[in-house]
Amino acid sequence: MKKKQKFVHLAAWCTLGMFIIYCILMYSITGGICPFRGLFGIPCPACGSTRAMIRCAKGDFIGGMRMNPSAPLLFLLLINEIRVSYFRRGNKKAAMLLLVTSVTVSLAVYLVRMRLYFPHMEPYIIERRSLLFRILHPFVSLG
Repeated sequence: MKKKQKFVHLAAWCTLGMFIIYCILMYSITGGICPFRGLFGIPCPACGSTRAMIRCAKGDFIGGMRMNPSAPLLFLLLINEIRVSYFRRGNKKAAMLLLVTSVTVSLAVYLVRMRLYFPHMEPYIIERRSLLFRILHPFVSLG
């Protein structure tokens, strides 16, 4: 095996090891692996996106929208970014416009969902094991 390939394999294994350690530590401290939710105690704007993208990749766009309504748009963004960046097909300015539009729509959907569902509907509930909640709890009555 060439020296560069050995380095790439070592880096991949080290990254995997660090990710596993991160997951174990984060889960033991906050009860989950999402850093946003673990730190702030509220769901992040991407909440449900992983499951939604998997459903979209399988062709279940309706199921993806149930997980996160902006998932089909993010899925198209991902496909377009791969097409533009790796295959050198398409317009980079149009890809940037799609990126800005996707992020804007995703944040708007997040704010609407937080307004409608927080803190009464899963996954839009307060995570009481979050670091911020633990820090503020002695000083403020948070429920």
